[in-house]
Amino acid sequence: MNHTENDFKGRWIKTLNKTYHPVSSWVIEFHSKVDIKKDNFKIETICKNQIEEYFNKQGDAIWLVDNNGKKIPALSQTGAEQEKKTLRAVFSGHELKILTVKNKNNTHFIKVGAKNIFFSVKKFFKIRWV
Repeated sequence: MNHTENDFKGRWIKTLNKTYHPVSSWVIEFHSKVDIKKDNFKIETICKNQIEEYFNKQGDAIWLVDNNGKKIPALSQTGAEQEKKTLRAVFSGHELKILTVKNKNNTHFIKVGAKNIFFSVKKFFKIRWV
């Protein structure tokens, strides 16, 4: 790994470790022939201590599991920014909430947000204005 790549990796790890308070929802995408509905799956991610080993492995850091914890055969097509938002939200202690699921040609567009998003916004403004 060259010097530039090491610098980028260091910035990436530092960014993922920063506290994050999402104020809006975002969309993650998975391709699967499995019928994915809003209430029949959960989003799982790597652990915070695995960040370094997942550098440059976009799409492998988040996945879907059914309600029994079994991994759903689905290929992540989530963009780097949305994957980063997902990881930062989870690493900051937020529980993800699935807002909507839309399916188009076996690509599932999953709109997610933080369950405690309103608390986060109030906390943000309290910190900023008090």
